[in-house]
Amino acid sequence: MPAYVNTGLNVVHVDDVAAGHLLAYEKGAVGETYILGGENRTLQWILETVAELTGQRPPRIRLPHWFVTPMAYLWEGTARIRGSGEPMMTVDSVRMSRKLMYFSTEKARRELGYSPRPAVEALRDEIEWFYKHGYVVRKRIKKHSSWPSPDLCKGGVSLDALRLSLALVKSQPLPLPDRSTEYLIGNSGAKEPSVFGPPRKTRKALSGCWIVSLTAVVS
Repeated sequence: MPAYVNTGLNVVHVDDVAAGHLLAYEKGAVGETYILGGENRTLQWILETVAELTGQRPPRIRLPHWFVTPMAYLWEGTARIRGSGEPMMTVDSVRMSRKLMYFSTEKARRELGYSPRPAVEALRDEIEWFYKHGYVVRKRIKKHSSWPSPDLCKGGVSLDALRLSLALVKSQPLPLPDRSTEYLIGNSGAKEPSVFGPPRKTRKALSGCWIVSLTAVVS
């Protein structure tokens, strides 16, 4: 998704909704209604969280509703002409997005003991469900951070490569990694240790974790 609109949704795990129905059956008062929701979150937060969980880049462009409405009419019209498929966006969905679709679960919490899990857990399980059932393909996770996690370096590198890297830093300091460039300093698998970086545009290195380890040793 390249862009988004300013709206808000209530995110809840389907298992919590099912559990809430059982609680309403067991503890609910006759004639009463209960909202079985979760956390109120903006669409921007949802997209950023999904991007973080899947290792992809979140959308950065927020479009105004007046700009998106004509596009929705166009997509709906195209879908009708083709006679098959669902439009990427509908007019009704754009109209609904003008409102923050937030709900309160306080009554269900107070009277039923309803306790939904955090929204991030619901999104994580949803993503795994889509992976498991083949609706989306799991892509190679990319870290979009200036300082990659040391967990990415579990494979490690040889001590000879570290000595060579330290010698190079003393003679010619290496640039620190930024968000647009990835570096890898380590052993290429050849007989002699080697240093890579910066990589070619067409063949990026795996991660910048070695730079983090290296600067820690040098400093």
